[in-house]
Amino acid sequence: MKYEKKDTMKQEILTKKNVYYTFCLRHYKIILFALMTIILLLPVLMNQLGGNMSIMGAESYYHLHESENINVHNAYVVPISILTTFLPGQWASLIPLVLAMCSLLLVYRLQKKFKIQQKYIFFFTLFFIISPAFIYTFSTISAYAMYTFLFLIGFVLVTHTKTYLKIVAFVPFILATTVDIFSTFILLFSIFMYYITKVKKKKWVYTTLFIILSILFIMNIFFQQPFIVGPFHTEQIIPDLVSDLGGISGVSFFLILLSIIGTALLWKMKRHPIYIMALFCIISYSIRTHSIFFMSIIICFFATVAFMKTFERTWTLHDVKKITFFVFFLGLAFSTLTYIDRIDQIGLSNADNEVLTWIKTNTPQDTIIFSIEENSDYIRHIADREPFSSRSHNTLARDASVSILNATYIQDLFPILEENDITLIYINQNMKERLEENQGFLFLLKNERFKLTHSHEGSEVWTFIDGDTFQTS
Repeated sequence: MKYEKKDTMKQEILTKKNVYYTFCLRHYKIILFALMTIILLLPVLMNQLGGNMSIMGAESYYHLHESENINVHNAYVVPISILTTFLPGQWASLIPLVLAMCSLLLVYRLQKKFKIQQKYIFFFTLFFIISPAFIYTFSTISAYAMYTFLFLIGFVLVTHTKTYLKIVAFVPFILATTVDIFSTFILLFSIFMYYITKVKKKKWVYTTLFIILSILFIMNIFFQQPFIVGPFHTEQIIPDLVSDLGGISGVSFFLILLSIIGTALLWKMKRHPIYIMALFCIISYSIRTHSIFFMSIIICFFATVAFMKTFERTWTLHDVKKITFFVFFLGLAFSTLTYIDRIDQIGLSNADNEVLTWIKTNTPQDTIIFSIEENSDYIRHIADREPFSSRSHNTLARDASVSILNATYIQDLFPILEENDITLIYINQNMKERLEENQGFLFLLKNERFKLTHSHEGSEVWTFIDGDTFQTS
């Protein structure tokens, strides 16, 4: 009997008898903070060592441009505008890290406030910060990185005991509602659930806050705020969900598998509100995959529940339990490391930066440049020129962009370029990989009315000569 008891205790991986597990729980704040910092610094250092001084991701350049033109529709970029005064130029690549550090410290504060068990907050945060969705969001100057910071600081303030701090919480919450309709709904739902489950005395502050945010939510719809911000890349449902398939973001297959188990476990525990949020996230993801950030939070939540329930229980086969545990973490580590290895390929290359800088210094200010939509934010911020694809909210402009890229004959292509006053065409390696070089739009560039004006390591600028100028010459 003594032998059986000893063997049972030996197999309990997640127990106080395990010195490594106990150490992790005792120092979880330092461990998570250090791990997150290393993970987010790696892509920056890899870019620097490779000689690429550019900030990562098209979304970064979109928000840097927006931070110079703040209005009621993009007020959430106020933190960026402030941070760029302290981190100008290439130092702006550290802005996501600053937001991540502040957000994690706020999570620690909320964990203490709500008395969440250390083991749950440790594994949930661990799974989340090693997920590609988190790494991508906090490696770029993204809307959801800023939203997370504003959301958390708002909740830290609104849950404070002092009334004046609760009122101050209105500021970050109101700023957060300017991101998009989807994230505003999540904010409203979170405040509502906190109000009905945690607040015993229904104070006027919470009621007023909920009413104001509800009004802003309606105004967002009325002023045609985007349902989900973006997209900033070509969206693919499956690869953008499962990071192991090579998508720009996503979550490890192991976490997705574990979250399915967690979904069933929580259903038995009657935790139904989380399913409302999960359902809304699934619907939103099917509409636009850029919402993978919120989807990954839900996945990590369910995965944490399943992980704790699975490895805290006693297994009949001790060796199988150990093998399963290590295979799971090896799988997570593999997903994270392979993603970090390729994340530096996402975004602007040195060649792109050189060509866009050339456009800025060698072309008229009113030049309209055509390229694929993914390049529009680079063109707007670095070249300081108007990208034709930025007019994609206009149905006619969007249709014209599609017609240009799908054109197979010059008699179809030339009238569209002339009607829209497009004089320059910017082509980079990403665009070449998407289009066929020996047919379609790229093939038509061989026509004598197109002139290769500038090129650098595969990135090119072509000038389109209008009909009158061509006939005169």
